[in-house]
Amino acid sequence: MYAPACRTQARLKLLQFLNGVTPDEKNAWCVTWAIHKLGLEPWATQKLGTEHHEQAIAVLVKLLDFRRPPTPEEKRGYYLRPQGIEELYPAAEALELIGEKALPEVLRAIEADSTSQRGGTMPSQLDGGVQI
Repeated sequence: MYAPACRTQARLKLLQFLNGVTPDEKNAWCVTWAIHKLGLEPWATQKLGTEHHEQAIAVLVKLLDFRRPPTPEEKRGYYLRPQGIEELYPAAEALELIGEKALPEVLRAIEADSTSQRGGTMPSQLDGGVQI
C-alpha cells in the first residue's frame, strides 16, 4: 500500500491532467481512465469515503458532458445490457459518488451551461435519484 503522501501526489497529477485536457478522439480513453483512477469507483468510496475527492469537483463538473468512447464491442453493436449515465459519462458517475457536496458546483454549471470545452449534452439526471 502506498503512503498517504504518495496517493495525494498521484491524485494531484491526475487532477492537473484532467484540468488541462480538452477531450478528443485521441485522448478520450486517457480521460476516462484518469477519472476512474481518481478512486471514485463505488468500491473505493464505500471503503474510503469521498472527503478526499472534494478537490476534484470543479474538474469533474468541467467534464460532466464528456462521454467515454465506445468499446470495440460497442462499435460492432454488442451491448451486454442497457447503458446508463454512470457507464457513459464517467464524470457524472464520479460526481454522484461524491454526493451532495458536489451539487452546488453542478447546479452552477447547469445555470451557466459551461461544461467541457468539447461541448455536448449534459446528462439531465444523475443516477441514484438526484434530479437536476
